[in-house]
Amino acid sequence: MKRPTGGPSSLLSIQIHDIESRLAKTTLNQREERNWLIVLPRGRCRIEGEKLKLQIEAGQFAWIPDGQGANAVFDASARAVVAAFPPDVLVRTLPDGAPGEDLPIYLQHPFAQSSSDQAMMGIAVSYLMTIKDEVYETKPGSEQMLSNLCSLLFVHLWRHLHRDDTARPVPRSVVDRFIALERRYRMKHMSVGAYTHEIGVTRDKLAGEVLRATGLSPRAFLHRELIREARELLEVSALQVAQIAFRLGFSDPAYFNRFFTRHVGQNPGRYRKMVRRHKKQVPDDFASWP
Repeated sequence: MKRPTGGPSSLLSIQIHDIESRLAKTTLNQREERNWLIVLPRGRCRIEGEKLKLQIEAGQFAWIPDGQGANAVFDASARAVVAAFPPDVLVRTLPDGAPGEDLPIYLQHPFAQSSSDQAMMGIAVSYLMTIKDEVYETKPGSEQMLSNLCSLLFVHLWRHLHRDDTARPVPRSVVDRFIALERRYRMKHMSVGAYTHEIGVTRDKLAGEVLRATGLSPRAFLHRELIREARELLEVSALQVAQIAFRLGFSDPAYFNRFFTRHVGQNPGRYRKMVRRHKKQVPDDFASWP
């Protein structure tokens, strides 16, 4: 699964499609940089892409990762809720622990699953409709609410998949385990040696696997992810630079300033001002659209 940097309002750009039409079929096209979660309480749906063909029926749900170029056709009698998640939302909201380690592997590929637990279907629909309300009626704390709702939704999805032996993820590769551990221990600033100990491989083995998968050394990958989160906090939060430093595990804000400047080319304060200046220059009213 890709790990893009995403825009500063990726949570607020989640799209929820509430589909219920008794008169005609409904068709949705998957946009680029969108993962689909389809929950189908009633009816049938056909999903097709370049290398994809799925048929789901009432009581099933489906996951379609971005890049599939999928089309979904819902029968006239169908009742469905479709969530279109920017990939960065997954990176930001996957829960810690086993769910956060397993889900990136589950969600790499398209799948459809039946749910014998109708309560789970009802919970999923409820969460998705609440997400829709938060996105379209932005209120104070909406981003925090959306982050928590997405995390809860993914935990429920993981629980269901975890109960199904046929859906268990394949054994995790060295890189999968490294990425999962990085997410868990990011704020602890663990050394590469500590990661090799956790994974149970040599330093050379880890370096070779990570380099082949990401084009980066393990240390460079750790720094990139830390900088990615620092950028995001500077772009979307109202936290002071020192507060961001502490939140990211830095005990000395001055060291955080030097670390950020070394990797980005400007200090955190100037970076934040540049982003805000750019946002002011980008028109966001409908009249300015081409």
